Amino acid sequence: MKKENFETYEMDVIDEALTINEFNLYWKYALITEDLFYFNFKNEFNWVKTLNFISNKNKFTFWQCNDEDTKERSYKIKIFLKELPTYGVLYQREVNAIANEMCPRCNNEIKDWYHVWKCERNEVSLEEILYETIAEYEEILISDDKKEEVEILRDININFYEIMLTQSDVLLGYYIIWELLRGVYNRKFDEISKKKEYKNLIEHLWNFCYDKYRKRI
Repeated sequence: MKKENFETYEMDVIDEALTINEFNLYWKYALITEDLFYFNFKNEFNWVKTLNFISNKNKFTFWQCNDEDTKERSYKIKIFLKELPTYGVLYQREVNAIANEMCPRCNNEIKDWYHVWKCERNEVSLEEILYETIAEYEEILISDDKKEEVEILRDININFYEIMLTQSDVLLGYYIIWELLRGVYNRKFDEISKKKEYKNLIEHLWNFCYDKYRKRI
């Protein structure tokens, strides 16, 4: 029988352990079996990049720790687990003054994690933000006179946009853009190019998009 080899990555996120092996993720040492992990055997995600992002290593080193880092890590892990204090979550926790789960802005749907991003009262759609963010990213590169990066971006921007609006094989009924909102990096982005400089820019653009969604919705 072939012996399975598993790699384990561990990190601390606000004094709690998030651990991963090849196909499973554990939170507080309990196996997470829902949502992103129903079809995890398909190996759709780059978990190394995902966990580096959630642990905020894309902005801070292992040895750095301050209020900004702590707040960002807290936000990212709560987004990943869909634990932000929406009306739905607060109602389930029986928080005072929360009479029902309905969104107070549109009053049409329960304000759960998904509704936050697609509420009809949002000023812009997820697709519009994506298009504008890619354009803004190019403007920043041009302003910084990063000619090589500009050429790379123009070479990959259509593929990047199309992948974002591709149906997710894991979050059924949603686009891959919804995986990004959770902070999960799909392997399809790694397949756009084998060149290191391309991969670096694609990952940086992905991070830039995540930050824009956080600020605009």
